[in-house]
Amino acid sequence: MNTKENNQKNLVILIVCTIVSAIGFLMTGPFFTDSIRPLAGLLAQTSILAIVIMVITNKKRGFYTALGITAILFLMVLCMIIFAHNMAIFANLIIAVVTSILVCILYNYLKKNDDLHQELNQQYEQLMDTNRELERKDTMLRELAYKDQLTGLYNKAYFSEQMDEAIRQNVPFTVIYADMDNFKVVDDTFGPEVGDSVLVAYAQRFSAYCGKRYICARTSGDDFAMLLTGQQNQAEILNVVEQLRRTLGEPLNIQGQVLSITSSYGIASYPQDSRNAANLLNCSVMAVYRAKANGKDRPCFFSQT
Repeated sequence: MNTKENNQKNLVILIVCTIVSAIGFLMTGPFFTDSIRPLAGLLAQTSILAIVIMVITNKKRGFYTALGITAILFLMVLCMIIFAHNMAIFANLIIAVVTSILVCILYNYLKKNDDLHQELNQQYEQLMDTNRELERKDTMLRELAYKDQLTGLYNKAYFSEQMDEAIRQNVPFTVIYADMDNFKVVDDTFGPEVGDSVLVAYAQRFSAYCGKRYICARTSGDDFAMLLTGQQNQAEILNVVEQLRRTLGEPLNIQGQVLSITSSYGIASYPQDSRNAANLLNCSVMAVYRAKANGKDRPCFFSQT
């Protein structure tokens, strides 16, 4: 139920309770007669109950209305006692006072309860804000822990963690390790700024090729790796390497310098070559060295070393 409907409902309750309590107090007070005497107790209790309901449902609005009703009753009864010498309704004077005290106690309790509820809501919101901030910082820390700051690719720690997870689940996979050929020459010739730009452009191509199919990472300076999950035969692996080689081998235009960068590829598979993530990376690196020794710009399986 929305706020507008609640307000309308509470207003109706307030009006009904005001009428009921007013009639009850009038019948047992200024308009009290002997014929009403048997119902006096019931009428008084009904009036007090109506007062309580209007305070509970309407809070501040009900509180002031209730005080107004009891104040009017008190004055009317007091006048009748003083001017009409009608002591038969003296009890109603006491009822008006007691009802006013009850209304004040009830409203004070409800107000404190609302204040506490509001304070708890504020604390909850603060807690949620703190939790969101912690989650944001946790995400940032994870990115710092698992992301390469220069290229934006995952780093060696994340790549190794993914290999460990695949090994725990006994999922076959293949590591393709790509080591850029002659990158040091480029870095020394054109400077580190151009070298960094080459790495970033290379990483973007590497990531674009892998997409969501394969996990890729920058494992060190000019070394990159990708993870092929599932059982793959040599022909399928070589097909992937060839597509990757063509993608990465396209000339790069870096700050007006057109550079052709080739790479050598080392290939190691789980569980054939090793059952340990660190060893598998070492196997792929050894295969890269053999590929470079064989003329660079080519793949080599660890089993061929």
